Amino acid sequence: MNEKLLIVDEYFQVAHDGFEDMELAFAAARKHRCRIWLCCVGGMRELVAIHRDNLETILEGCGMVQWLTAKGQNAKILSERCGDTERYSYGKTLGTELMGPDGRPSNRGPSVSESRGQVARKLLLPHEAEALGTGDQKDDQIVFFGDVAGPVRMLKANYRDIPELAKLAGTNPYYEDQQ
Repeated sequence: MNEKLLIVDEYFQVAHDGFEDMELAFAAARKHRCRIWLCCVGGMRELVAIHRDNLETILEGCGMVQWLTAKGQNAKILSERCGDTERYSYGKTLGTELMGPDGRPSNRGPSVSESRGQVARKLLLPHEAEALGTGDQKDDQIVFFGDVAGPVRMLKANYRDIPELAKLAGTNPYYEDQQ
């Protein structure tokens, strides 16, 4: 049996327009080798509004979670989901000793000390997440794949702009003027 791809654009609207038990529909679709691609313009807040207590179940069942933009609370959520990393910090201090231990002027030259360490930080800070999809990052996205540990930053592409996908996709009522 061939795998199928179901693209649900404007997911929040679709879920509110008549699909009561989306979690059951997702489970049934996966059993029949159907991959589901949900597009949520409002991000995580839309998914929370629809799924509340079952949100983690929905996200765990997704083979891919794609973030095109993240503003406000969504930026904080994306930052948390990306996790932490470590960065190295280096320091160098130049000092001179003007007075010796006995209180008289010192003849010693300058001293140099160096320090190195590791500092934990978020892999993606909330203000960095808010820049996603804007300015220099307008073509960037953050993607979580089910079988890849951690997020992947990559270029985004609209499925309507990819000939192989466009010919497989049905008419999208939200973009009729662009088809």
